[in-house]
Amino acid sequence: MITDAIHNAGSEHEVLFLLTTYVESARTSGRFHFLSGAVTPLPLASRDDVRAHFRNLLLELDAASRSLDDYTRDVLHEAVHIYGAGLEQLFKLDRREQARAAA
Repeated sequence: MITDAIHNAGSEHEVLFLLTTYVESARTSGRFHFLSGAVTPLPLASRDDVRAHFRNLLLELDAASRSLDDYTRDVLHEAVHIYGAGLEQLFKLDRREQARAAA
């Protein structure tokens, strides 16, 4: 659902908005109650912010997997998947822009 919206986003701003909305929703619902502040700072203003969140989420996922915390692992796995979709779309948009500039 959100990954579909991210994959269809037409701009960096739209991707950042969708990821920010996802984080805000997860915070509000309490799904991210266990995460450190380094993982969820907002707003997401750039691809570097998305990349930093993604790296931090991977570290948290690794720790949750080692501690056998199924709930945390599942939430983090979802977040990594969504952030991965965001990074993928940002790179796709860059490649599209570079192709336009080269033409």
